[in-house]
Amino acid sequence: MALLSENIDISSKLALLFLLTHLFLQNFGLKPLKRLCISSIFFPQGPAPDEPTSYSVTSKLPECRAAMATENDALLRNNTWSLQPQGFIDPKFPNHVCKLLKAIYGLKQAPRAWFAKLTSWLNDYGFVASQSDPSLFILHRGDLHIFLLIYVDDMVITSSHPHAIDVVIRDLSMTFPVKDLGSLSYFLGLEVDYCDSSIILSQRKYIKDLLARSNMLQAKSISSPMAASLKLSQFDAPAFDDYTLIRSIVGGLQYLSYTRLDISFAVNKVCQFMHSPKLTHWSAVKRILRYLKGTINHGLLFKYTSSFTLQAYCDADWGGCPDDRRSTSGFCLYLGSHLISWSSKKQKTVARSSIEAEYKALSHTAAELIW
Repeated sequence: MALLSENIDISSKLALLFLLTHLFLQNFGLKPLKRLCISSIFFPQGPAPDEPTSYSVTSKLPECRAAMATENDALLRNNTWSLQPQGFIDPKFPNHVCKLLKAIYGLKQAPRAWFAKLTSWLNDYGFVASQSDPSLFILHRGDLHIFLLIYVDDMVITSSHPHAIDVVIRDLSMTFPVKDLGSLSYFLGLEVDYCDSSIILSQRKYIKDLLARSNMLQAKSISSPMAASLKLSQFDAPAFDDYTLIRSIVGGLQYLSYTRLDISFAVNKVCQFMHSPKLTHWSAVKRILRYLKGTINHGLLFKYTSSFTLQAYCDADWGGCPDDRRSTSGFCLYLGSHLISWSSKKQKTVARSSIEAEYKALSHTAAELIW
C-alpha cells in the first residue's frame, strides 16, 4: 500500500533519522451507490467540446483539470466515486456509483486518500505537522515529546518516554493494520548501527550495489574522491557514449551524498556535466567510486549526549569553473557535535573578486542557519 505525501524531500528525512524508530502501515476498494450528475462541473461556462480521449489532452484543458480536482475532493470528503470501473459495470444497477472502501494500490488518488486519512487521525490524536516537512508530525504534552516521520509505507517514531511509543502504536493499531518492525536498523537505504552511547548512520549496502552496477567491485581503492588540481570542462574531451550508465551512477552518488559529506564537492562537480558527459567526467566518477570502496564503512556519528549549540563553517573558491568562471561555495552545520546539514554548490552569478565569492558563501550559510 502506498502512503505518500506530496513534495516529500528525502534529504529532510535523512537529517531527522537520528531522532526516530520504525513501523509499517497500510489500508483501503469500491461498492455500488447512486450516481451523481457532474456535467455542470466540467464546463460551467458553455457547451462541452469534444470529449478528450487521453490524459495528455485532458490535462491541457483548465476545465478538465478543475473537474478532476473537484471529483477527487468529493471522493475524499464523501467516500464516493461517481463512475463504476469500465468492464465492471453492474448490469442490474448501471447508473449507480461506487463507494470507496479501500483506496486500491496503483490508482492516482490512493496515495492522497491514504495520507489524508492518516493525517486526520494524527491530528485528532494531538500531532501537528511540521511547517518545514508535511510528513513529519510532532506531539508535545508537558515533558512528553513524540516525533513521527512518514515516508511511502514506512514510519519512524521516537519519543522522550519509551512507553509512549508503545501507547501510540497500540492506539494506531485500533484504526489501521500495524506491523511493528522493532528498533530501527534500515531505512531509505541507510543502515543504523548502535554503539554504547551513540548511533552510526552508514550506507554500506547502497555503496556495494553502486559498485556492482558500475562493475567496480574489484577496483583498487584510492585515498581521495577527486584530485585537487582537476578542472573539469565540457569542451576538453570526447563524448562518453553510455549516457544512461553515467547518469544512473551519478544519481546514485547524489543520494549517497546525503550521508557522505566527503564526496559532496566531487559529486557536485560531475553533476554539472550530465547533459553532455565526456570521458573525463566518467573518469572522475570512477575515482569517486574507488574512493568509496576504500571508505565503505564511513558514516555519520550521533552521540546520545551532546550540546544544542549551532555551529557553521563555510568556504568558497574563486572562478573555479573554466567554462563560465563561476565560483563554488560550500558549508557544513553542526548541532553540538552532530553534523546535520552540508552543501557544495556552484554560485548562480560570477563573483568579481574572491571576497565577493566568500560573502556569497557566507550568506547561503546564514540562510541555512536561520532556517
